[in-house]
Amino acid sequence: KGSHDGQYVITSHSMRFEPTDKNVQASAWPLPSIRQVHTRRYRLRRSALEVFFADRTSAFMDFESTARRSAAYRALVDDAQPPHLLHIYKESQSPAELLYLFGLT
Repeated sequence: KGSHDGQYVITSHSMRFEPTDKNVQASAWPLPSIRQVHTRRYRLRRSALEVFFADRTSAFMDFESTARRSAAYRALVDDAQPPHLLHIYKESQSPAELLYLFGLT
């Protein structure tokens, strides 16, 4: 809730946010709760990720650069490999194919 500086730590079991401000509570999510990871823009820059969880909540995080966002995405999706992650973008890169994949055409 709100914007906080800090660090994301991705392990083989969880993703944690460790805030710089000691008055802000740290957050942790088990990898099996992660359902989707999407790249996002923040302040017109391609520097953010949004992670969606099984409980229908999400976390939006800005990494301040495309390179850092890409590294975080690879660490989470490719290296940690959440077991219940939906890989909708690995199936198709075309919007038309994506609509077809979900039966919307």
